[in-house]
Amino acid sequence: MRRILSKEEAAQKEKRRNIVISLILLGIMVLSTVGFAFVYNSDNDKSGENNNEKVQSMGNSWIARYGDQNLVFSSSPESLNITKAGFISDLSQYYGKPLYIDSESEAIYYEIYSNLGKYAERVQHGCYEECENSTWPEKNCTDNVIVFNQEDENKITQNQNCIFIDGDMRAVDSFLYRIFELN
Repeated sequence: MRRILSKEEAAQKEKRRNIVISLILLGIMVLSTVGFAFVYNSDNDKSGENNNEKVQSMGNSWIARYGDQNLVFSSSPESLNITKAGFISDLSQYYGKPLYIDSESEAIYYEIYSNLGKYAERVQHGCYEECENSTWPEKNCTDNVIVFNQEDENKITQNQNCIFIDGDMRAVDSFLYRIFELN
Protein backbone atom coordinates (compact mmCIF):
# COMPACT_ATOMS: atom_id res chain seq x y z
CA MET A 1 0.00 0.00 0.00
CA ARG A 2 1.16 3.47 -0.80
CA ARG A 3 1.19 6.17 1.73
CA ILE A 4 -1.17 9.04 1.15
CA LEU A 5 0.80 12.25 0.58
CA SER A 6 -0.27 15.75 1.44
CA LYS A 7 -0.37 18.38 -1.29
CA GLU A 8 2.88 19.91 -0.04
CA GLU A 9 4.65 16.54 0.02
CA ALA A 10 3.37 15.66 -3.49
CA ALA A 11 4.47 19.07 -4.83
CA GLN A 12 7.91 18.70 -3.22
CA LYS A 13 8.29 15.18 -4.66
CA GLU A 14 7.25 16.41 -8.13
CA LYS A 15 9.69 19.33 -7.87
CA ARG A 16 12.54 17.01 -6.88
CA ARG A 17 11.71 14.63 -9.77
CA ASN A 18 11.68 17.56 -12.25
CA ILE A 19 15.07 18.78 -10.97
CA VAL A 20 16.61 15.29 -11.35
CA ILE A 21 15.22 14.91 -14.89
CA SER A 22 16.42 18.43 -15.80
CA LEU A 23 19.93 17.69 -14.50
CA ILE A 24 20.08 14.41 -16.44
CA LEU A 25 18.98 16.13 -19.68
CA LEU A 26 21.43 18.99 -19.09
CA GLY A 27 24.23 16.47 -18.55
CA ILE A 28 23.35 14.64 -21.77
CA MET A 29 23.41 17.91 -23.75
CA VAL A 30 26.75 19.00 -22.29
CA LEU A 31 28.37 15.59 -22.82
CA SER A 32 27.09 15.33 -26.39
CA THR A 33 28.49 18.79 -27.19
CA VAL A 34 31.86 17.87 -25.71
CA GLY A 35 31.81 14.52 -27.53
CA PHE A 36 31.04 16.20 -30.84
CA ALA A 37 33.96 18.58 -30.34
CA PHE A 38 36.36 15.65 -29.78
CA VAL A 39 35.03 13.67 -32.76
CA TYR A 40 35.14 16.72 -35.04
CA ASN A 41 38.74 17.53 -34.08
CA SER A 42 39.89 13.92 -34.51
CA ASP A 43 38.33 13.83 -38.02
CA ASN A 44 40.25 17.00 -38.92
CA ASP A 45 43.48 15.44 -37.68
CA LYS A 46 42.93 12.45 -39.99
CA SER A 47 42.69 14.72 -43.06
CA GLY A 48 46.47 14.96 -43.07
CA GLU A 49 46.82 11.24 -43.81
CA ASN A 50 47.50 12.00 -47.46
CA ASN A 51 49.96 14.65 -48.56
CA ASN A 52 47.27 16.86 -50.01
CA GLU A 53 45.42 18.55 -47.13
CA LYS A 54 42.55 19.59 -49.43
CA VAL A 55 41.59 16.05 -50.44
CA GLN A 56 40.22 13.50 -47.97
CA SER A 57 39.54 9.80 -48.34
CA MET A 58 35.94 8.73 -47.87
CA GLY A 59 35.45 5.02 -48.51
CA ASN A 60 36.34 4.28 -52.13
CA SER A 61 36.18 7.96 -53.12
CA TRP A 62 38.23 11.07 -52.56
CA ILE A 63 36.42 14.26 -51.54
CA ALA A 64 37.72 17.81 -51.94
CA ARG A 65 36.06 21.05 -50.93
CA TYR A 66 36.13 23.75 -53.62
CA GLY A 67 34.33 26.91 -52.56
CA ASP A 68 31.00 25.73 -51.21
CA GLN A 69 30.96 22.58 -53.38
CA ASN A 70 32.15 19.03 -52.69
CA LEU A 71 34.09 17.43 -55.51
CA VAL A 72 34.21 13.64 -55.71
CA PHE A 73 37.05 11.70 -57.35
CA SER A 74 37.72 8.00 -57.88
CA SER A 75 41.52 8.27 -57.44
CA SER A 76 43.76 9.82 -54.81
CA PRO A 77 46.03 12.65 -55.96
CA GLU A 78 49.11 10.66 -54.87
CA SER A 79 48.25 7.75 -57.21
CA LEU A 80 48.37 9.97 -60.32
CA ASN A 81 51.43 10.42 -62.47
CA ILE A 82 49.95 11.41 -65.81
CA THR A 83 51.64 13.05 -68.82
CA LYS A 84 50.07 16.47 -69.45
CA ALA A 85 51.47 17.71 -72.75
CA GLY A 86 50.57 21.29 -73.65
CA PHE A 87 47.81 21.33 -71.05
CA ILE A 88 46.93 24.88 -69.91
CA SER A 89 43.20 24.65 -69.22
CA ASP A 90 41.63 25.95 -66.00
CA LEU A 91 38.12 26.24 -64.53
CA SER A 92 37.48 29.65 -66.13
CA GLN A 93 37.44 27.94 -69.55
CA TYR A 94 34.26 26.06 -68.51
CA TYR A 95 32.56 28.55 -66.19
CA GLY A 96 29.12 29.49 -67.52
CA LYS A 97 29.73 27.86 -70.94
CA PRO A 98 28.37 24.67 -72.49
CA LEU A 99 30.58 21.60 -72.11
CA TYR A 100 30.43 18.59 -74.41
CA ILE A 101 31.82 15.20 -73.45
CA ASP A 102 32.69 12.59 -76.07
CA SER A 103 32.93 9.33 -74.12
CA GLU A 104 31.26 5.97 -74.51
CA SER A 105 31.86 5.28 -70.81
CA GLU A 106 29.04 6.48 -68.56
CA ALA A 107 31.38 6.33 -65.52
CA ILE A 108 33.77 8.77 -67.21
CA TYR A 109 30.89 11.00 -68.31
CA TYR A 110 29.47 11.05 -64.79
CA GLU A 111 32.85 11.78 -63.16
CA ILE A 112 33.34 14.86 -65.36
CA TYR A 113 29.68 15.88 -65.22
CA SER A 114 29.41 15.66 -61.42
CA ASN A 115 32.45 17.89 -60.89
CA LEU A 116 32.42 20.37 -63.80
CA GLY A 117 28.64 20.42 -64.25
CA LYS A 118 28.29 22.71 -61.23
CA TYR A 119 30.25 25.41 -63.04
CA ALA A 120 29.39 24.92 -66.71
CA GLU A 121 26.21 26.34 -68.25
CA ARG A 122 25.26 22.78 -69.17
CA VAL A 123 27.00 19.46 -69.76
CA GLN A 124 25.92 17.02 -72.42
CA HIS A 125 27.20 14.30 -74.69
CA GLY A 126 28.85 15.54 -77.84
CA CYS A 127 30.71 13.95 -80.69
CA TYR A 128 34.15 15.23 -81.72
CA GLU A 129 34.24 16.09 -85.44
CA GLU A 130 32.82 13.42 -87.77
CA CYS A 131 30.38 11.12 -86.05
CA GLU A 132 28.85 8.08 -87.64
CA ASN A 133 25.84 6.38 -86.08
CA SER A 134 25.58 8.94 -83.28
CA THR A 135 22.70 11.08 -82.15
CA TRP A 136 25.08 13.37 -80.28
CA PRO A 137 25.74 16.81 -81.80
CA GLU A 138 28.97 17.15 -83.77
CA LYS A 139 31.47 19.51 -82.12
CA ASN A 140 34.94 20.81 -82.88
CA CYS A 141 37.63 22.65 -80.94
CA THR A 142 35.81 26.00 -81.08
CA ASP A 143 33.45 24.46 -78.48
CA ASN A 144 34.48 23.17 -75.06
CA VAL A 145 34.87 19.47 -75.76
CA ILE A 146 36.41 16.76 -73.62
CA VAL A 147 37.25 13.65 -75.62
CA PHE A 148 37.97 10.44 -73.72
CA ASN A 149 39.61 7.42 -75.35
CA GLN A 150 40.25 4.18 -73.47
CA GLU A 151 44.01 3.54 -73.87
CA ASP A 152 46.79 1.66 -72.07
CA GLU A 153 48.85 4.81 -71.43
CA ASN A 154 47.38 7.73 -69.48
CA LYS A 155 47.90 11.06 -71.23
CA ILE A 156 46.18 14.46 -71.39
CA THR A 157 46.61 16.89 -74.28
CA GLN A 158 44.88 20.10 -75.30
CA ASN A 159 44.18 21.66 -78.70
CA GLN A 160 42.34 25.02 -78.44
CA ASN A 161 39.16 24.25 -76.43
CA CYS A 162 39.47 20.47 -76.84
CA ILE A 163 40.88 18.32 -74.09
CA PHE A 164 41.95 14.82 -75.13
CA ILE A 165 42.14 12.36 -72.26
CA ASP A 166 43.66 8.99 -73.13
CA GLY A 167 43.79 6.21 -70.57
CA ASP A 168 41.45 5.35 -67.73
CA MET A 169 39.66 6.97 -64.78
CA ARG A 170 42.97 8.03 -63.23
CA ALA A 171 43.64 10.25 -66.28
CA VAL A 172 40.20 11.83 -65.89
CA ASP A 173 40.83 12.46 -62.20
CA SER A 174 44.25 13.93 -62.99
CA PHE A 175 42.55 16.34 -65.40
CA LEU A 176 39.96 17.32 -62.79
CA TYR A 177 42.55 17.76 -60.02
CA ARG A 178 44.47 20.08 -62.36
CA ILE A 179 41.35 22.08 -63.31
CA PHE A 180 40.54 22.69 -59.64
CA GLU A 181 44.22 23.24 -58.76
CA LEU A 182 44.25 20.43 -56.19
CA ASN A 183 47.62 18.94 -57.17
